[in-house]
Amino acid sequence: MRIKSRLCEKDHGFFRKKHLYCLKLAFNEPLLDTMPNLQTCIRIVLMAAAGIAVSAQAETLQLSWQAVTQDTLGQSESAPLYYAIHIDTLPTFSPSPENLLAATTATSYTLPTQTGKNYFVVIRVYDSWGNASDYSEKAGSVPWVVGEVRLQLEGAYDAAGDSMRTILRQRDLLPLHSPYSAAARETETVPESTVDWIEVQLRDAEDPAVIRSRKSFFLDQNGYARELDGTTQLGLTGVGPGSYYIAVSHRNHLAVMSAQPQLLQTEASEAYDFSDDGARFYQNGGLELEPGVWGSISSDANHNGQVQNNDKNDYWRTQVGLSGYREADFNLNGEVQNNDKNDYWRRHVGRGTQVP
Repeated sequence: MRIKSRLCEKDHGFFRKKHLYCLKLAFNEPLLDTMPNLQTCIRIVLMAAAGIAVSAQAETLQLSWQAVTQDTLGQSESAPLYYAIHIDTLPTFSPSPENLLAATTATSYTLPTQTGKNYFVVIRVYDSWGNASDYSEKAGSVPWVVGEVRLQLEGAYDAAGDSMRTILRQRDLLPLHSPYSAAARETETVPESTVDWIEVQLRDAEDPAVIRSRKSFFLDQNGYARELDGTTQLGLTGVGPGSYYIAVSHRNHLAVMSAQPQLLQTEASEAYDFSDDGARFYQNGGLELEPGVWGSISSDANHNGQVQNNDKNDYWRTQVGLSGYREADFNLNGEVQNNDKNDYWRRHVGRGTQVP
């Protein structure tokens, strides 16, 4: 089977997003030579609950699309046609049996939604012989972009292994909820390769002090930010395709930002790797961890963007000798010890982030 797809129309609105996609299928297997070729034109209209109606119990999401009426030869396509709806809360999802919401012969579908969650949908059409169209382009209840990021944390970095230690995960000390209240997320499990939670931000290309989108992710031992489902493709919502500064924040390391705005689309592009060059940091805000490897600076216990005396006096002094998920555990080994002060705080006191 040979599949071709062509984007026909897009219309972006504030409360709704319309996508019209023509998906052309050409069957070239010998047994299918006599079958009509489908031309599947799907209109997916995803509306936020505020644009439709909100019941007393839950919000609703209204999906609708244009019916398929003819094949690629212009001949009428006989019913029934089945529309398989795949849905997820992550814009980076791939259609699978696990995220199949419903299969319907109708051209609309309404479902209840949860407050605070975003939804992303693709649709595939099947004819009565079981032939399938390509998947439609993805549509969402909010705009989004996808990116990939790599960063090393000084405190966890192990030069001998060219990777970061995962001691917090090994000792089951990582929380199931993100420590960043402005980018709150929860998970049921934490992957074994996880170093800690981080917050990824997209900042305005003209004014990098303006945060346009932010979200919490896992950071793995090789420095890659990962979605909660394990993919390195990070979906950031509330912004459409365009150029943004990429900033990364960690709870006791100084935040860093890309040297220049990066072009992001609705599909993943090349990973932005802070690790391989100090010039990749905004205003040279990184630290060389070993020759050729760069990362972010440890010892900002109160997460205010500065390594100061109060990071030692108010955090390290009160936590030294304690174990757990602690602010003054600058090397992320689950213990607050003298080396957190001597090997990290003393080296960096007086330094600050370059992120505005």
